[in-house]
Amino acid sequence: MKKFLIPVAMTAFLAACEDAPTQYTMDAEANEQYFANYEGVDGFACAMIGVIFTQEAVESFMKDEARNLFEGDAKPTPLAYINLYSDRIAWGDTGYESPINGNQIDFAVPLEIIEKGESLKLAMQLENSETKCVFTFKQ
Repeated sequence: MKKFLIPVAMTAFLAACEDAPTQYTMDAEANEQYFANYEGVDGFACAMIGVIFTQEAVESFMKDEARNLFEGDAKPTPLAYINLYSDRIAWGDTGYESPINGNQIDFAVPLEIIEKGESLKLAMQLENSETKCVFTFKQ
C-alpha cells in the first residue's frame, strides 16, 4: 500500500506546484469608454490597434504573414480568452504564447503589463504620440 501512496502523493504535489494560469477575457465595455475619452485620431488609432487581440491577427502573427483583417464582410473574431502565467501569456486556443520579461510582453507589437489582478491591463505606446493605448481584460 505504501508503494502506491508515495507516487500518488508525489504526482499530486507536483501538479499543485505547476504554474496555474489566470484566465482573462477582453473587457469591451471598459475599452470603449477608455477610447472614447481621446480626442482626434489617437482614440481611433487605439481602437484599431485592438484588432491584434483577435483570432485572425494572432494566427497571422504565428505564421509570420501579412493579412488584411478587414477585407470583405468578415469581422475579426475576438480571442475567447487569454491565460496569464508568471512567465508567459497564452493567446486563447491559438497555441501561440508570448514570453513575459519583467512587465514587457514579446508580442507582434511591444506590450507592457501595467496592472494585473481582478483586471489585466496591457499597454502599447503609440509612435510619434504621447498616447499610450491601454487594453483592459477581466477575469
